[in-house]
Amino acid sequence: PDAGQIRHWFTDNRHRLTGHGVYFQGGEANTQPAEEFAGSRLKILVARLSPYHSVASSLTHGLLGALAREIPGVFVDYAFLPPGKDLPLFQEAGIPLWTGVTTKEPPRGFDLIAISNSVSFELLNLPLLLNHSGLALSHRARVSDPSHPLVLLGGSNSFNTALLHGAWGNNETGLVDCVAVGEGEELWPEFLRRMLTAGPAQARADQDAFLDSLLDLAGVYLPHRYEHRYEGGRLVAIVPVSPPAPA
Repeated sequence: PDAGQIRHWFTDNRHRLTGHGVYFQGGEANTQPAEEFAGSRLKILVARLSPYHSVASSLTHGLLGALAREIPGVFVDYAFLPPGKDLPLFQEAGIPLWTGVTTKEPPRGFDLIAISNSVSFELLNLPLLLNHSGLALSHRARVSDPSHPLVLLGGSNSFNTALLHGAWGNNETGLVDCVAVGEGEELWPEFLRRMLTAGPAQARADQDAFLDSLLDLAGVYLPHRYEHRYEGGRLVAIVPVSPPAPA
């Protein structure tokens, strides 16, 4: 469904949602009006891995949005994990779980999905949220689709996300395309400025080239550029397997 259809569904069904669907209403103070979405150059969906009621008081996604909005041409919307009781309602109607709460735009309408991860156990929700938001589960699948948004993960737990990485299945790699480790006040705006300079459409169309251009930024980690090596079932090394990834 497109934004108009999702908005219509919400109007008709909000009485069935937890808390009358206030978590999916959007339009909070210090957010951009939905009308600015279409005319923006870079469209960002800041996504949380937990329900709204768990992170509403968090400063993190609000700060990310504020820093991004200081850059001309950027639009920011937010998405949250729906409450457990409401998941079947979203899934039965085909509503992406990570729909922008203000714009009601599906994730595929954005150039960048920026995931804010606070604690490790939230990561258990990531495959569900990707899969039921119309987003591919592997970097290889995303990079082969020029229209697919980039998937970036940051936050206070970003240095502790090894379970997301390494090869799986048919040599698929990377539940996310890029990890931003450490404090984001400098890295986050620079990431966005470089994406604007490259052109959001071009950054999506040639994701690997754009991501490689970020490797000079302290804190940028590209999971698909590294191999996880195991001995006796234990991780013993993470080594670069293709240039220009640093050790």
